[in-house]
Amino acid sequence: MFIKVAIAGIAGRMGRTLAEMVHAADDLELVGGLERAGSPFLGQSIEAGLSLPSAKSKIVDDIADLPAFEVLLDFTTTQSTLAHLATCLTRGAAMVIGTTGFTADEAVKIQQASTQITIVHAQNYSVGLTLLLDLVQQTSSKVGAETDVEILEWHHNQKVDAPSGTAYALLEAVKTGRKIEHGSSVHG
Repeated sequence: MFIKVAIAGIAGRMGRTLAEMVHAADDLELVGGLERAGSPFLGQSIEAGLSLPSAKSKIVDDIADLPAFEVLLDFTTTQSTLAHLATCLTRGAAMVIGTTGFTADEAVKIQQASTQITIVHAQNYSVGLTLLLDLVQQTSSKVGAETDVEILEWHHNQKVDAPSGTAYALLEAVKTGRKIEHGSSVHG
């Protein structure tokens, strides 16, 4: 038995990686992909657009046009993810959310939705980062408040969310370690 998976943002960097992984899995079936309006991939089969043999489903720009799915993998934008969340709630489909940059109110909406459907939401899905966050939190609890913390990052020039969700997760680890709710954050 296969779990039917759709991917939002399927032609992006992460979307392509996810499509390859789902396609290669023995217990998953890639049933469809979503892209933004105007994407050159719209209307193509996943097979042709992403060079995945036997992935015949079309890439569409409206979640309503996707075939039935059980899980949506969403690495898009906050606005798109929230729209997809509403559809997943209606359909009873689970979501894996890798989108970052949600406001506090938007994060609450996702949290509330998780009481109705299964949602996995993380700023970064790397095991190494999870370990790093723990180390940052521990270290922050040991150094004094007179110590400044800087988080520097660099990305490819198509990065949509900068500062990244990973940078925000590191900031939260510092705040948690120092037991502060609100700290000074400077971007730029």
